[in-house]
Amino acid sequence: MKHDLFVLLKWKGDLWMAKKAVLDEAQHIRAMLKKIFKQYRRMNASIRRALAEIGITVVEGRKHYKLYYNNDDRYCFPLPKTPSGSRTGANAVSRIYNSLILPQFV
Repeated sequence: MKHDLFVLLKWKGDLWMAKKAVLDEAQHIRAMLKKIFKQYRRMNASIRRALAEIGITVVEGRKHYKLYYNNDDRYCFPLPKTPSGSRTGANAVSRIYNSLILPQFV
């Protein structure tokens, strides 16, 4: 019985460590997104490259860009081509993280 409890606790500990590693990776991606979109005004080549390093693909539409995480059509985020205010980048980071990144890590 004591051995079974030890195995169970070890398994839960390993599970906790794995979950923590996954959430750390998600937080790292969020920090990178904040850095990329800090002064977002328009999409340019450097932003596209930085997003590609994270795993986000940018597809250009008529009025919006569509961002896909890991080329998965289920996780799509529209980003306006002409942002309306100074908080557009910060709001985009929050929405990208909550709609694209977090669902794939949790």
